[in-house]
This record gives sequence, structure tokens and C-alpha cells, in this order.
Amino acid sequence: MEYMGVKRDWYTVGGKRYYFKSGGEVKVAEYLEFLKQIGEIKEWSYEPKTFKFTEIQKGTLVYHPDFLITYEEQNPEYQPPRFLDVDERYTTPAFIIKHRWWEVKFGYMTQKAVTQLRRMSIYYPEETIILVVDRIPLVRTRKGKLNVFRQKIDQASKYVERVLDLSTTDFFKGRK
Repeated sequence: MEYMGVKRDWYTVGGKRYYFKSGGEVKVAEYLEFLKQIGEIKEWSYEPKTFKFTEIQKGTLVYHPDFLITYEEQNPEYQPPRFLDVDERYTTPAFIIKHRWWEVKFGYMTQKAVTQLRRMSIYYPEETIILVVDRIPLVRTRKGKLNVFRQKIDQASKYVERVLDLSTTDFFKGRK
């Protein structure tokens, strides 16, 4: 399967090899490596954990978030990365986030993905997820139809900390 000119394949990012499933994941990995190199994050890893929904009998039973982003542990001076545009309430010593999960959706999102995020918010409320998109499209297409990707983003936004539109970051401006 090809997406954004990138096939599912092995890629090297930060000196390590990863099997990415989309071009969006490759771009986000490059962005996270950039944030790591400039000291904005401590570490990142690709699909390191599987969350199981043991109380569910059918449908979506597991979820693999795309990226785990780790910050300096127990650091009272922790300030959120300036690229992430985090709300001030998360900078207080009483609420220090050690890690966040990033789920990458570039141009396409299924109902199953929305269900996974909803179930994560129910069964793992202590985990913080950010939905990462390449852009937030208009509500309607040029032909006046409702944009399905935008509808899914709007549905999923109820279950994540926030939606991060990478097209607004300096790193992605002007990149294709």
C-alpha cells in the first residue's frame, strides 16, 4: 500500500530502523527525531505497547498507538515543548506529564480508529493521547459535500487531549 508517495517499508530514522505503515508515520518520526535532537523531548519510540480492552467481547479489542513520546521524568522545571502548544495548566509541578502517545492520521481515518480512541479514554484514562494530523481540512469539500476525514477528526477529538495539526508547525511548513 502506498500513501503520500511512501510504501509500507523499513526506514532509518535517528540511526535506527523501523517498519512504518505510512508516509505520515515516517514524517512524524523525522519530526520527533528533530525535537529530540534540539532537546524538546527526551525520547520517542514507535508502537512500543499494545493496549487490550479485556472487557470488550467483540469489535476493537486492542490498540497500538503509533508513538510514545517521553519527557524528562519528575522534573519540576519541566516546560512543554514550544512546538506542541500545550495549555498552561500542564506546566504546573502538580501536573507533570512524563509521556504522551501520538496517533498519526494523515488524510484518512476509519470509524475503527475513532472507536479505539474512545475505548482508550474509557479503559486507560490515565494515558494521554494526541491525535496528529497533517492538516485539518475544511468541513465541506469544494463540491459542498461533508468532508469525511474532518468528521472523524471531530469525533475523535472528544477522546484525545488535543488534535495537533502539523501543517502549522515550522518544521512542516513548505514540506510535502
